[in-house]
Amino acid sequence: VVDFKETELLGDNIKSKSIRLDIACMVDGKYIDLEMQMVNDPKQLNNRIAYYSSMALVTQNNKGKAYDELIPVECIFLVVEEDKEANEEANHQYLFRRNETYEVLTNVISIRKIEIGKIARQWNLDDCDLLSDWCYFLMYGSPNSSDEGFKKLLLRNPIFQEGVSIMERIESEYLARSLINKLIAIAVRNSEGKIIEKCIKNYDENVAPKIRMEFVRKVSGF
Repeated sequence: VVDFKETELLGDNIKSKSIRLDIACMVDGKYIDLEMQMVNDPKQLNNRIAYYSSMALVTQNNKGKAYDELIPVECIFLVVEEDKEANEEANHQYLFRRNETYEVLTNVISIRKIEIGKIARQWNLDDCDLLSDWCYFLMYGSPNSSDEGFKKLLLRNPIFQEGVSIMERIESEYLARSLINKLIAIAVRNSEGKIIEKCIKNYDENVAPKIRMEFVRKVSGF
């Protein structure tokens, strides 16, 4: 079950820096922050990742609880591409480790950077996983795309057809982008193994209609 959370995390005083997450949710007892970065500035990005993950940890409602009751935080940053000259490794995970032995100090914060440009470039319809499919969709997907690989992707998995359908209906609206991003969050979070179709179906049936109705009311003036 995916439980979406408030995306605005406030600093503890007026001088603290507050943040607004793209997507925040609870999955299997873990707090997930999913961020999409289309413009990558290495000087800013890495410190931003550290700040976001720290804020997600310290703003939990954990007063009076022991430290071993902290909810683990995983920040997933989707970046277009960090370094085209570097190797083709594109899925990077970071943990608190000891330098000498690589012993993990704690798993209460974990960070993953996924270079969707690299993954999309290596994409092959006949030999890929769901994460690769989503990266290709994010790089080349649009209602009017003429990309042949994208067209084949739509035929293989109906969830991508749903994504395009949403784009076509309310492409320019914030609510549309929010709905698409949440759909992506569910799929990306479960891309390590198999798709959790029940989870996606449950979200679409219970949340999507409400968002669409809000959009209809907005444009109709009711």
